[in-house]
Amino acid sequence: MLYKNKNACSKTRVLILPAGKEGAHRCVSHSGLNIPGQKVHDTFEALLKELSFTQSAVDHLISRVTGLAKSTLHISEQRKKVLNAQLKAIDAKIEAVENKLFDGTIIDHTYKRWMIKYEGEKAKLREDFDLSQRLESDLHGELQLMPYLMNMPKIFQDSSLAQKHAILHQVFKQGLGYKEGSFRTPSINVEFEHKLLILKEKGLLFLEQPFGFSEGIPSCGDGGSPLQHLDGIFAVLREIYPKKSNQK
Repeated sequence: MLYKNKNACSKTRVLILPAGKEGAHRCVSHSGLNIPGQKVHDTFEALLKELSFTQSAVDHLISRVTGLAKSTLHISEQRKKVLNAQLKAIDAKIEAVENKLFDGTIIDHTYKRWMIKYEGEKAKLREDFDLSQRLESDLHGELQLMPYLMNMPKIFQDSSLAQKHAILHQVFKQGLGYKEGSFRTPSINVEFEHKLLILKEKGLLFLEQPFGFSEGIPSCGDGGSPLQHLDGIFAVLREIYPKKSNQK
């Protein structure tokens, strides 16, 4: 696994060997720099443990999502009724055009022109209808996956290397560095901000403005779906635990 190493330079990365490997982590850009491997792994394991959500945090997240789901799914059901009526209307138009061609009322060229128009409209309506149908399933799947957030070390244990990198990118979008026995990052996913104080107190993670960066750290607004900052993590969790996310 690769992390930026700020003991060397801003572009240097440290090669993190799999857990259990002896020796030191080597800087891939500076051959003379080595970091004790066990120290990095122990610090990273402690970081993952503290990033894990508490039961109360998961309960609060579920409450936010179910509150959204009630209103969103009601709107979705109303939308599906409208789309279904529009689909039936398009099918009626297609049938009418087919009858006109059969009766000889219109020529083949006119028939094809109208069919292209109606089939295009029908495809768009079908896409919108299918999206509405998937909404409830997606919300249900994310609710099933939320308890996994209480054990981040287990998630990493069950993840492939690519999935580990994907999760780290979702939590630390501006990168994760290691310096003087602690991890450093310019910013953290807003859903994990409530962890910053304890992480700092334990010396596991510090927010550190990157060198030469003076425009501040970008942040997301308060609007939108309550899951917008966790969508990427849930996408990875669905890969790791596909059966769980598909349970009804």
